[in-house]
Amino acid sequence: PEHVSVQGRELHLPRWEGKPQGEIPEDVQGTGYSVWTTAPIMASYLERNSSSEVLAGKRRWLELGAGMGLVGMAAAILWPRSEVVLTDLPALMPAMEASLALNALPNLSCVSYAWGAPPPKAADFVLASDVLWREEQVQSFLQALLEVTTADGSALIGFQRRVQGVESALRVGLQRSFTVEDVPAAEMHPDFGDMGGRICLLICRRIAA
Repeated sequence: PEHVSVQGRELHLPRWEGKPQGEIPEDVQGTGYSVWTTAPIMASYLERNSSSEVLAGKRRWLELGAGMGLVGMAAAILWPRSEVVLTDLPALMPAMEASLALNALPNLSCVSYAWGAPPPKAADFVLASDVLWREEQVQSFLQALLEVTTADGSALIGFQRRVQGVESALRVGLQRSFTVEDVPAAEMHPDFGDMGGRICLLICRRIAA
């Protein structure tokens, strides 16, 4: 298996075979079985800033579109007294469950959640790593984010810059309900930073109604 280290603990990610392509919407086929560049950058940011005001003291974490679950697993290691929940499409659950079984983190669980379906219990902090690559996905993501973030919660959203229209639509939509702050490259990964401007991380704090 591939592996990433968080706080000295090695996380194992299974190489998944036999992908049930027919059960997954065409625009996301295969994406949930890969670890994209943003995920280890986000994990590094969480580790390097674990005592910061925006991250510390959260009781419940939730990752949207978690795929293999790397970012959520990093959170489970860094905040062992918190509950961490990974979510993704129902057809991706076997791969996610395999990741959980390999790493055996007692405060980590997973649940199937398709955006637009009844949401799981809201979390103090929501994670989303490389979950958008088409503009038509943005609105459903924003609605899901609102539904799974508590009224005083926050989120860390990360993505690789591919299509400018996707980033623009995401930023405009986020600013309706969140304050949005770009994470400086120096706070991301100690060796790779923001990959020469290709990776963007956004800290989003829910605006009080």
